[in-house]
Amino acid sequence: MQKLNRAVILAGMLCIAADAQSSKMIRVDDNFNGREVTLQTGEALEIALAENATTGFQWLLKTKPDFVEEFQDTEPSPSPGPPGRGGIHRFYFRAVQPGTGELDLAYRRSWEKEKPPARSFRLRIRVVR
Repeated sequence: MQKLNRAVILAGMLCIAADAQSSKMIRVDDNFNGREVTLQTGEALEIALAENATTGFQWLLKTKPDFVEEFQDTEPSPSPGPPGRGGIHRFYFRAVQPGTGELDLAYRRSWEKEKPPARSFRLRIRVVR
């Protein structure tokens, strides 16, 4: 019975690993602001941006092309150190069909809607088959 359980667990782990390898993830950060990335249909995109929510500022999605879908938006993960220290906000998108367009994010305080954002992040996305 124990050998059967180990075989089932091992088979499950292999399936998870194979699924993770079948969909490639492109990772970008602040250094990609204003640049272009090319994805193939089905590939995922992670955007990781520095954020310090304790100051009231947070990254908000302004616009995205219709040919990509957002499948996860995480809360900032805190950096090690004292309370109040910033972290990384991660956005996840998947390319669903070919196209070219721009994804825009704004770093702002929710109550300062009339002010321009403190920072902006723009990424041109090109999806090919």
